[in-house]
Amino acid sequence: MKNLGGVEGPVVVKTGSYSFVAPNGETVHTSYVADEFGFHPTGSHMPVAPPMPVELVEAYRKAGVAL
Repeated sequence: MKNLGGVEGPVVVKTGSYSFVAPNGETVHTSYVADEFGFHPTGSHMPVAPPMPVELVEAYRKAGVAL
């Protein structure tokens, strides 16, 4: 349980992992966290977004937007 300190009440936070054997015979492992921000899986088989362009990061910084 995670207390957010607001009217939302406490949030259940769950961490865990699972694995399975893919059709090619490779064992695939996934770890995850589920919290007030949603379900967040990680694993070497999952795609990763490219980094944000420097120009966009600078524009957000100038606008006062936290990333």
